[in-house]
Amino acid sequence: MFVIVDERKIWWPVSVPVPQDNGKVVTEKFRMQFRLRDVDGIQALVSEGYAVARVDDDGDEKKQSEIAAEFVEKLACDWKDVEMPDKTALAFIPENVRTVMRMPGVFDAILEAYRACARGEKATRAGN
Repeated sequence: MFVIVDERKIWWPVSVPVPQDNGKVVTEKFRMQFRLRDVDGIQALVSEGYAVARVDDDGDEKKQSEIAAEFVEKLACDWKDVEMPDKTALAFIPENVRTVMRMPGVFDAILEAYRACARGEKATRAGN
């Protein structure tokens, strides 16, 4: 049965390429709970992304990580397997989302994961 819903919440893997010494790249993964919308909702989301305020309430220009964090908070509502070096789990709250968005490649990886999830592509598993 095909069930019509306005919004689905889907857990999906996000793979982030992390550069290492000597030209190596390690892929680190976490899971994100995306809010999948219908096509009209996606169109509105993209429009909102372009309309994200570039200045804060004080008139200061926002940092790229702040703009990315605001957009990610519209795409997703939770994550798992995001930790600090001491293995402390980070909750999905605005401050932590901004921290993670400062890491190179994370925003792009989240967007690609969202696109793959929305298109219904099979998630790539380790070893495949």
